[in-house]
Amino acid sequence: MKIDETTKLVKLAKRHDKLAFAELMQGHMQEMYKVGLAILMNDEDVADAVSETILNCFEKLNTLREDKYFKTWMTEQNTHTILRRSSATIETMLMMLQGS
Repeated sequence: MKIDETTKLVKLAKRHDKLAFAELMQGHMQEMYKVGLAILMNDEDVADAVSETILNCFEKLNTLREDKYFKTWMTEQNTHTILRRSSATIETMLMMLQGS
């Protein structure tokens, strides 16, 4: 998704346009899922984490200061959600990252 398109959708979503928000999230769904699966390693846990991320993004969208940084902000929301749900230790996560 291009930055201009993302910025436009974020502006609309901030005005409570649910279709714009859905399109915005759909554009990043696969990426959120991949990150979650790499850490959680369980489809059900990943689906729950992605759903929670989407809800958090919807509720906190107005805290995003610059619309063009939506992807970075959303990735941070997703990462925090995944790590919170993860029972893996920091050492295990570091080993996984080093193996990539």
